Amino acid sequence: METAAIPLKKETPHQTDKFRLPSLLNFWINLPESVRHLLLIGTTGKNHLTRIAVETFNLCNKQQQPERVGFLVELISQLLLAAWEEDPLDVDTANQLWQWHCAYPFLDAHLASLVGAVCKQGLEAKDSSENSSSLNKDHPVNIHLEEPFNLTLLEYRTAYWNKVSEGNYDDAIRLLQGTCWPMALDGLRHRYLASLYQVTCDYNRWEEALYTKGALLSDFDRFLQLGNLAYAKGQRSRALEMWCKCLAIRPWFTNLILRIYDVATGLDRLNMPLKGRIAICLYTYNKASELQKCLTSLAKSKLGTANIVLLINGCTDNTREIARHWQNNLGLARLRIIDLPINIGAPAARNWLMHDPQVKEADWVAYLDDDAIVPAHWLGALGSAVKRYPNAGVWGLRVIDAKVPSTIQAVDYHILPPPYGNDPQNSPPFKLATLHYETIDLGQFNYLRPCIHVTGCCHLFSTKTLLESGDFDLRFSPSQNDDLEHDFRLALSGKPAVYQGHLSVKHMNQTAKGIRVNMKERGNAQANLYKLYHKYTPEEYLELFRRNMALIEQDFFQKLEEVVGYGPA
Repeated sequence: METAAIPLKKETPHQTDKFRLPSLLNFWINLPESVRHLLLIGTTGKNHLTRIAVETFNLCNKQQQPERVGFLVELISQLLLAAWEEDPLDVDTANQLWQWHCAYPFLDAHLASLVGAVCKQGLEAKDSSENSSSLNKDHPVNIHLEEPFNLTLLEYRTAYWNKVSEGNYDDAIRLLQGTCWPMALDGLRHRYLASLYQVTCDYNRWEEALYTKGALLSDFDRFLQLGNLAYAKGQRSRALEMWCKCLAIRPWFTNLILRIYDVATGLDRLNMPLKGRIAICLYTYNKASELQKCLTSLAKSKLGTANIVLLINGCTDNTREIARHWQNNLGLARLRIIDLPINIGAPAARNWLMHDPQVKEADWVAYLDDDAIVPAHWLGALGSAVKRYPNAGVWGLRVIDAKVPSTIQAVDYHILPPPYGNDPQNSPPFKLATLHYETIDLGQFNYLRPCIHVTGCCHLFSTKTLLESGDFDLRFSPSQNDDLEHDFRLALSGKPAVYQGHLSVKHMNQTAKGIRVNMKERGNAQANLYKLYHKYTPEEYLELFRRNMALIEQDFFQKLEEVVGYGPA
């Protein structure tokens, strides 16, 4: 990102009060539309934040008014700082931040020293490892953690993320605890430790790590981390106090504004049982072990009067034995089995279940994957989403990896602004934002709001809406994108999806992020995506994007007007 073209004196934007807008509302109203759209989608993920910074920079070069330029420069500065704070030892984001700071200084002495030290580590590593493969998966640290080794800080970072991606949090903690980093960067070691303690809910050590010198970075980062800790410990008022201080520094931080609203209004802990009859529908194919865990969690949850319908898709393992066991435990009235001789695939199974005479008599239909583990309050949490957004077409939730709970598989999906790629003529007709793939679960997506799509791993429909919307498209058999296409159809009919981020389901299938996917599954997924690209016209996809943006913008501004009462308006 070149900086020379911006017509502005090289000064610290924070020193100039005239660049500041008087309120959160005015700040958002004065944002360029393209930047506002990207910020509304979310404000986490290094790549996403960097993209917003680049978009802002491109618009900045077209501005002639000094005040407007200064406003955009300050926004770019904070965006690049936020991208670096997500993973401080990432040399690429550190270099981007350092180059920007050299052109338009805004970092304080401590942060400037820290970012410069990371950049220096990158240069030293590049000089010493041009012919080395020490950063690949075969590094000894990934095999024998106990063996003595001498790693650079960037190799420690790689080893750390390898352990975290595997869910080996204890190994990652030992890796960081048993090392000595240069004094200038040792605070970052405690910063990474703090994230691990947050993930493992070790609140005492989390607090100890945060208060270690150097672990907290910018003022925004300090307030955010302390607010997150307070919320985890049940100190809601202090959490709101800390988070609102964040907005004085980064009024564009969408994820936090949404979270503040939910905590301030109590939406984050609202639990409302669904009124009426509920049909919980599962379909399964040769996943006996996963089905056992799924049904165990269902039996332990607060089902009320809900009934379960299990469709067996021509299984050849011991699925039927497990199904009969749970039918005996729960009773014939609670669990009903539909046994098919062949595997008809996901879309057909969904259609079979929704057209079942007894399911059609229910008021609500909840589809649940056979490899999903639900918490006890899951139906009540979905009920609270229905209470807040009663006119939605479908209600979904946050999905995390059952083996690696810091890995987020699905959140609220939104369509990114077009075009996609350097060649607008050949770009796909839509692209969903996948910010959650760029980070670990630290509460960033714990909010409730509308969206364009929620995952089919666990989602709720009113039976009336489900039947009116039509069948799931059989062209997306045996799986992949049938739920996405169905949500698109609902959105075009004026019934969008709603995401309940205060509810999470553990998913035992690790294919959601493209890992452990065999060639046949990958080929089928790509083929189904191609089908979806061509099911609707380019104009219809553009209309979906517009509806998505209008929907979340209206919802956000309504909440923002209330949040202003808590924040630095």
